[in-house]
Amino acid sequence: MHRLSFIALLALLPLISSLSTLPSHPSHPDLFGGLGRLYQATTTPQNTLARLQSANVLVVGIGGVGSWVAEGLSRSGVGSIALCDLDDVCVSNINRQVQALVPNVGKMKVDALSDHLLTINPSLQITKITDFATASNIDTVFGNLEEFDVVVDCIDDARDKAAIINKCQETNTTVVTVGGGAGLRDPTQIRVKDITKAGDDKLLFWVRKHLRQKYGFPGGPKPGEKNNHRPKKWGVWAISSEERSPPSTTPVTSISATGGGSLRRCDSSLGTAVFTTGALGFVAASKVVDMIVHDELTKIKAGIKPS
Repeated sequence: MHRLSFIALLALLPLISSLSTLPSHPSHPDLFGGLGRLYQATTTPQNTLARLQSANVLVVGIGGVGSWVAEGLSRSGVGSIALCDLDDVCVSNINRQVQALVPNVGKMKVDALSDHLLTINPSLQITKITDFATASNIDTVFGNLEEFDVVVDCIDDARDKAAIINKCQETNTTVVTVGGGAGLRDPTQIRVKDITKAGDDKLLFWVRKHLRQKYGFPGGPKPGEKNNHRPKKWGVWAISSEERSPPSTTPVTSISATGGGSLRRCDSSLGTAVFTTGALGFVAASKVVDMIVHDELTKIKAGIKPS
């Protein structure tokens, strides 16, 4: 018996030796070299990794879409990520959010997601903004917005989304906005367009309306006029689906049968699925990474608003 154990130990020696040579703190190229090779047709791997590592991206809203944006950015080697949300993990988030695990129910989303992202890249610089971004606090909630290379708007209130986009216009900050994910079942219908072209998304329709009415963005035809104009692009990338969500027929109670607090239900009455909300988030992350790698950060068009 002892002889067999000794022989088994000898057989494991090469594996033990290889494990002992693994770096305790893998370097940025060790972790994300695949991204460098992916873009080598248009830039060098060294430039790709350097640009990603030096980038600073703000993700506003880290729910079913935003948490996957953060996941995609962290796994792409982005060096600094700010997470903005005031919500805690609730039990019905589990079907669609990265940080939503049973042991995390009740934890603040920014804390749970930060812990997760650091297991991907221990060198990641994370800023936690424990607040909701709203039209009423938009001037103060982010601090200096100009320190971010890109802002990714993943919240679901049209007025607040419009306020974020307008603030990015004022600070000349690149912004990517994401449309609604509730009621969607087909991730193959997700598209990347200027927000002026994202006509199938109801949430973005109201965002455009608020931008025109409150912030002076160019309007469409006046009442009674024929809609034959071609609106100029605003320079706001929008991630949205061409799928039409069905009308809701199922009411959703605000409190689950098991109790309140973080055991409450936080679902839309239309329902949601990770394969659509996650896809929206990953498409947004891919657009951000592509702009960073190619040093082509789209700005909201100069002079789009009246002086």
